[in-house]
Amino acid sequence: MNGYLIRFANNNKKIKKGAKTMNKKRSLLLLLSLALLLCLALPMSASASYETAVNYTGQTTQGEYIIDSASDLATLATNVNNSTNYAGSTFYLANDITLSGAWTPIGGWNGTTGVPSGTMYFSGVFDGRGHTISGLSITSASTSGVGLFGYVNGGIVGNLTVEGSISTSSSINAIGGVIGYTNSSVVCCTSDVSISASNASNVGGVIGIVENTQTSGTPVLVQYCQNTETVSANKRLGGVIGGAYCPNASGRIYVDNCQNTGAVTSASTAYKSFCGGVIGYCEAYVSNCLNNAQVSAPIGADGIRMGGIVGILSSYGTADAKMANCLNRGSLANASSNPNYDGALCVPESATSMDNCFWIDTITNVGQLTSYSATNVDDLSAAQLQSTAQYNGYYISYYINQEPPWSEDLDNAFTCTSGSYPALTFPATAPADLSTYPTGASRTGSDSAYAGSAVYYNSAAPAGGDGSFANPYNSFETAVSAAVYESYLCVQSAIPVSDYNSYGSGLSGKTIARSYVYDGPLFDVQSGSLTLGTITLDGNSTTTGNASLINVEGGSVTIGSGVTLQNNKTMNKGAAIRVLTGSVTMNGGTVSGNTSVLGGNGIAVLSTGPSSGGTLTISPTSAISFGTGDYIFLDSGRSITVGNAGNFATYVPASSLKVNCADTSSGTVVATGVTQDLTGYFTYYGGGHSFEYNEGYEEIWLE
Repeated sequence: MNGYLIRFANNNKKIKKGAKTMNKKRSLLLLLSLALLLCLALPMSASASYETAVNYTGQTTQGEYIIDSASDLATLATNVNNSTNYAGSTFYLANDITLSGAWTPIGGWNGTTGVPSGTMYFSGVFDGRGHTISGLSITSASTSGVGLFGYVNGGIVGNLTVEGSISTSSSINAIGGVIGYTNSSVVCCTSDVSISASNASNVGGVIGIVENTQTSGTPVLVQYCQNTETVSANKRLGGVIGGAYCPNASGRIYVDNCQNTGAVTSASTAYKSFCGGVIGYCEAYVSNCLNNAQVSAPIGADGIRMGGIVGILSSYGTADAKMANCLNRGSLANASSNPNYDGALCVPESATSMDNCFWIDTITNVGQLTSYSATNVDDLSAAQLQSTAQYNGYYISYYINQEPPWSEDLDNAFTCTSGSYPALTFPATAPADLSTYPTGASRTGSDSAYAGSAVYYNSAAPAGGDGSFANPYNSFETAVSAAVYESYLCVQSAIPVSDYNSYGSGLSGKTIARSYVYDGPLFDVQSGSLTLGTITLDGNSTTTGNASLINVEGGSVTIGSGVTLQNNKTMNKGAAIRVLTGSVTMNGGTVSGNTSVLGGNGIAVLSTGPSSGGTLTISPTSAISFGTGDYIFLDSGRSITVGNAGNFATYVPASSLKVNCADTSSGTVVATGVTQDLTGYFTYYGGGHSFEYNEGYEEIWLE
């Protein structure tokens, strides 16, 4: 079974498509019956292991241990946070446990990003044996990886209910009622933990982040997990999982048989914040999931990507997410009526697919995009959902109890009874051996290119740092002073614009590089003015992050002579610069060696509406250079403003401004303010188009 649970019979009659004969069905039933009899006749491995396990008193050696008190659990946290990972060990709960006082998560890392680092992680098996840990209280988290478990690396957690609350105003990542971050399977976990994290990202009722970057092997499985409490956070939040990441290959994470009954509320109005009833940001394969609670955004939010099941069904990298057999009965508050922005089920990207997914027809304020692969995706009446009326000739169970396209083991999940809404079927007994479930891999990278000549900065680090990787300075002024004798300033958090304007001159001629443990922008410009001159911004190409080198959502940025923007690998549009609102002026500089999965290897100028969005001005007063693959992406309605047209011949090489447009129709405006014919400096990235100069309008148009 490759670690997957056998589903228990739910008495549903499932009509299968295809030519499966009755003899095959009878043979399968006979085999399952024999298997069940054998399971009943033989002792379960978990039971035998529990019987031979010893009481945990703080041992750090590999073994099988029983935890029966809050003090035992606190000791486990202390040892893990002192770098004992317990790989190969199994822990069993003997009984329910009530915690008291503030809880320190089991594992975590010294940083605020969603990329874990360090040696504070749990790698063993934690089997709750159906028990409950109550009294979880976390109120002052300032670093990422928050929950009962903060950081699970190669470990399995299951058969557990957690009750309590988490509250923080810190700008951190990876918060979950049970687990903050994991790269491995999570089975039969329930969160009764209320979460309020107004500035945090990747926040889920059960799991903050689940990730698998492997390209082969058995997929990581999140199965039979449910959330019953409220989840409120900033970005990338879901009732069960905040973010599910597997960018290197499709289907490396399966999320199956999970449900949410707690309200999910985003505090962000920002474009692409991602908020979902079950999963906020999703690169996984999702099957048999149910949302019964409201999902909401702030009034005035437009384009955050909000959905009843998942916020965004992503096609990032080669992770073409899929969804099958899912139901949403929860309302969407303050949703956009544009299905490209919000959806009754999700916002799907191209190359994703949906099969047999439905929502109740009382959800009327938001549509559902079905222009990509979508089979039996529709709104249903209460009667159709309650099996008293049919949909296209069949009752609801015909559709939602099919096998998802990617697995024969994940069917028959719902109990459908006439007069009642479909209910997920959960196993009558807990999994016997959690150690058989698959584990995955986290994002990897290194700072080796800067070794021996770098000072580290992290605004969220504790005071008293020495500028090393493990103990970075939390003061930008101090970091700049220390970097005078080094070549690099490696950052683990964004540099405040005001700090750079005050102290950045001390970095003239040096390189600001992103540490591999940080996946955010080097500068996140929301307001004010940032001017760069004689500085290199390096994205550290050993790892793929989620951010541009410079993110502009307000204010202004000026790129001057001697600036180099290089080596950034990102999923975002605009690897070097992403400008959503606000303005960017390029007077000089080099953009080289950047790649973006979603488009705009160099600069992306995005729109927030038909006639609004970011602006890019190219006004050369010194040399401007773009690398071979570093092109400019222009969203619909966006164009380049040209200044100092007479200087192009001196400072801009012919055909060097590579442009790619979302709107490829003839006559699309590519550049404005063009006082002379500059078409010779433009090339259409990807080919297939040329340019025309309209002297009367002083514009360059696409042909």
